[in-house]
Amino acid sequence: MTFFLILNCVTIFIFPDGLYSTDYFDNNYLLGYDNQNINFILPTLVIVLLKHNYYKRCFLQILLTYLVALITVIRIWSGMSLMVVISMSVFAIFFLRKKKGFVTNKILNGRIINFYLLLLINVVAFVLIVFFDASHFLSFIIVGFLGKLITLTGRTTIWQRAELYIIMNPIFGYGIEGTAYRALKMGYKSNSPAGLHAHNRFLETMYRGGVVLTAIYGYMLLYVAKTLKPIRNSLMARILSLGLFIYLMGMLTEFYDYCLFFWGFMVMAENAEQYLKSIGATN
Repeated sequence: MTFFLILNCVTIFIFPDGLYSTDYFDNNYLLGYDNQNINFILPTLVIVLLKHNYYKRCFLQILLTYLVALITVIRIWSGMSLMVVISMSVFAIFFLRKKKGFVTNKILNGRIINFYLLLLINVVAFVLIVFFDASHFLSFIIVGFLGKLITLTGRTTIWQRAELYIIMNPIFGYGIEGTAYRALKMGYKSNSPAGLHAHNRFLETMYRGGVVLTAIYGYMLLYVAKTLKPIRNSLMARILSLGLFIYLMGMLTEFYDYCLFFWGFMVMAENAEQYLKSIGATN
């Protein structure tokens, strides 16, 4: 995974305008469209930490992996990817060793870094940003640091239009529609990226499957939180919880069909307790 991250970074510099084009985007690289790179970058950052703590020490690989990830997201300057990689990098500093330091033990302990609490924070953030337009309170980051529009590159309008359709069919939603049809339905041109999805994971889940699919999705997330609770003080539980949480926070402005590692982390979380027991680990 580190190797592919490096290759992807190389393609960004060799082909600054993109390695290939699609109907919607030109800036596609080895790992896809610039925003979609995070589907591979974030899991790599998480897995290399788990490898270091539970399989084989790889401090140099961690430095290389995180450095390449930072170079990549700075070069493409995707706001969501920047925030995701910077957040994971900050937390990773304290998870390089199993020995518990003050920050790891007192601040980043299992009571605070547990998936129940992190999931609640994510849901509250979703409600505030999407329904109460809280992005205006983050203008110093969105506009000042990231150099993006306060409308989050038109996402606020896409959210509002998606909400109207969700209200009209709240139980079962609309399924997966053709992108051109959906773009026109939303009031955009047929080739607009607005037809791809609602640019928010919760909203897109509601749009596609209504209350039914949203309930199933919510249950899955709560189930993961339940399976991690008995081992919440372990580094494995905290690293997985943070990885899932940071991804979910990033998905407040995005939605990806192709996110195999997101579901993979859920499977890892489900089996984490059994794994720790099998290797006789206490943390």
